[in-house]
Amino acid sequence: MMDFLELYPPVPGTRYVYMETPDGDYYTGYDLEVCRHPQTLLVTEMMGAPLTQLHGAPLRLHMPTKYGYKQIKRIGLIAYTRDKPDDYWTRLGYDWYAGL
Repeated sequence: MMDFLELYPPVPGTRYVYMETPDGDYYTGYDLEVCRHPQTLLVTEMMGAPLTQLHGAPLRLHMPTKYGYKQIKRIGLIAYTRDKPDDYWTRLGYDWYAGL
């Protein structure tokens, strides 16, 4: 994810990253610091082959410092925000940070 952040740097004051699926049915937010973690990856392939639909093609998030429900598949939108973004699972009572 660091490559993405370097290519598309957030403006000063940005604190969060918001992501949603192409259909907008699933959405989640992250603090910018965890997105900068060296193990946080935007993934386009698995085991040397392009991701399949089942595994989140064309783009998914791999974030081993977070529980599985925070690792969004089929990313259709990535946006920066100063305000803590809404989160699908938080609305259902789960922890927004969901860290290990």
